[in-house]
Amino acid sequence: MKQIVTLAILLILFVGFAGATNPVPTYNAGHPGGDKFPGVVEASYGTIDNDLYVGGAANIVGTVTTGATVTSGTIGAAANMGAGLDFGAVAGDGIFDWHLATGTFDTSTGLNTWNGNTVISGSKTFTSGTGAVSLLGSTTLATGKTFAAVDADSITENGVIVPQYPTFPVEISASSVNRTVFMPISGNIQVVGIQEVHAVAGTDGHAVTATIVKVTGTQDPASAGVLVMSNTFNLKGTPNTIQTAVLTGANNCKCNLTERLGIRFNNPLTSLAGCDLAISYKRIP
Repeated sequence: MKQIVTLAILLILFVGFAGATNPVPTYNAGHPGGDKFPGVVEASYGTIDNDLYVGGAANIVGTVTTGATVTSGTIGAAANMGAGLDFGAVAGDGIFDWHLATGTFDTSTGLNTWNGNTVISGSKTFTSGTGAVSLLGSTTLATGKTFAAVDADSITENGVIVPQYPTFPVEISASSVNRTVFMPISGNIQVVGIQEVHAVAGTDGHAVTATIVKVTGTQDPASAGVLVMSNTFNLKGTPNTIQTAVLTGANNCKCNLTERLGIRFNNPLTSLAGCDLAISYKRIP
């Protein structure tokens, strides 16, 4: 009889344990006065009802979710996220603020996506790597700011190098007179080169030359202005031979919106034909 009773009790206990659910553990570490728990807490699932303070290294190997009632959390030592785990906000307007730190911030080596607007504070700079950078939207430079390229030939449009020094031609014939040949209308310029070539030389009995001068106001290029070149073009020289100007000082070569470039001849251009002059310049502030 004792054996039967014992067997029945064991059977009841077995059935009770088999049907029971595992309870969610509650860990009480420290008391409301703020004492820290010096031991180790391990759990597959648990609830933290108040602020969390981690005084040593934290090794997170599962998912951590904070509820609306959690006011703050302080990690007092290095913390590592387990491999393959995620760290993210479920929703809301939470703030990720790291501005008081002075160390570096390194992202992962995978694709990094900025979903919101990005502002670089104050005079801080942005430097890209050696990889290609694509600007998919319109880009605006603030007033007074510049976009500089060390190698101007590297600026291209549809595979074509953007000209660094625009050039405008000046046609000269036997009937040409002293006159204005260029006026900057969109900004200040500086002459960087002048060349001349003619197919038929002049035949006047005197030396026949041409030079470029800078004039302002009502000045006449025939008698006034500042010389842009220190030599002159010989319009009686050997045909089909390119002549190059020797430019004077940089200030003489600069031309603002109130100034003009003019051409000056010293004698009649008798018989001169097929004469072309090219002036190259660059935009300056």
